[in-house]
Amino acid sequence: KPESFHQKFDSLKNVSVQKSPDEKVKLYTWALQSKDGSNYTFFGYLQYIGRSGETITASLQDSTKNILKPELEKLKSAKWYGCVYYKIVQTKKSGKMYYTLLGWKAINDFTTQKILDVLYIDKDQPKFGFPLFKIGKVFRHRVIFAFNAHLSMTLRYEERKKMIVFDHLTAASNPTGPSDAGPDGSYDALKFKSGRWLLLRDVDIRSTWKPKKNVPRPVE
Repeated sequence: KPESFHQKFDSLKNVSVQKSPDEKVKLYTWALQSKDGSNYTFFGYLQYIGRSGETITASLQDSTKNILKPELEKLKSAKWYGCVYYKIVQTKKSGKMYYTLLGWKAINDFTTQKILDVLYIDKDQPKFGFPLFKIGKVFRHRVIFAFNAHLSMTLRYEERKKMIVFDHLTAASNPTGPSDAGPDGSYDALKFKSGRWLLLRDVDIRSTWKPKKNVPRPVE
């Protein structure tokens, strides 16, 4: 129903409902764990305002198993890197609106991911993934942080500083996979500048901290 775009859905306790600051995009996402607990499947709907002002609804189809290089691929609603979104950050590049999405994705009992993705609407068609993230010399369509499922990782948007702040992940000695990674007590950030999210290393997350004016240092 088109009018559902303006409803809050506060009673949906297990569904994340996020609306963009310009109120033109709305995402409903949730996860279900398999009966044996070995994996998760993600589900979602996207609503957005079309060029003629109508409300358009698209079903999001979790295609994680078929996405071989998720940080480099452009995706769409029928082929979606499923996760639960908990924040939408609105940015503009070359006059076009891009929505940076912060999400959570459980892989199994051992590994969890935090996701940075990009949503934009092109000729009334939703698309996921755009090279807004410059990490070192590489532009990524989305950024994926994988870590031990028994640990927690910070990935949040600091409205006052206009930065995405996140834990720096370090692998244990002789790592065997993502489940051996975890926060090391330091923080990095992404700052939107000249139409890109640029990496800032070793930021201080205290309220009195201000980013240096020099060029962001690339990741090793």
